[in-house]
Amino acid sequence: MDFTGLAIKVALVLALVTGCFLAEQYVEGLGADKQLKKDTVLLDQVKLEASAKLLEANKRNRELELQFQLALDTQNLKDRENEKTIGSLQGQLAARAARDGGRLRDPNAAGCGGGGRSPEATPAGLASAGAADGGQAGGLLSAELTGLLQRLTSEADTINAAYASCKADALILRSSDSSLLIGAPAAVVNAQ
Repeated sequence: MDFTGLAIKVALVLALVTGCFLAEQYVEGLGADKQLKKDTVLLDQVKLEASAKLLEANKRNRELELQFQLALDTQNLKDRENEKTIGSLQGQLAARAARDGGRLRDPNAAGCGGGGRSPEATPAGLASAGAADGGQAGGLLSAELTGLLQRLTSEADTINAAYASCKADALILRSSDSSLLIGAPAAVVNAQ
């Protein structure tokens, strides 16, 4: 047996196998490089689209914040005007009460003007019931009742002003509720 010929044949087979292995690795490397380039381009496109969407969402968010700030400023101005009106009316009421010694006048009492009963129409027992207190006979309410009415009127005015402000806020929110749900899932938007 010729060992040299066999050794050459074995070396050639090993070289061929090694060459095939290296060629396969090279071809696979080229394919991986191509795929990497495709994936990188696709990823860059997705990043660009996402940044454009983010910029648009930020712009819309800023617009909404400006709209809500304008609505809030407008409502605060209306609230201050309402508080001034309430204060003015409370001042007028206090001035009227001060004219009568700090007590309110019964508008339905005889001699109090518009809507009062005439003295002839007053039932017999009604006039004598307040006769002991000269103020009550003249249509003035008691100091306790005047204080109660003034306190309740003030509380009612405060509640009314707060309600008006809250109602205005709710109307503003309802008018643009879908724009508040920009990033919300469809189920949340549809539930509204």
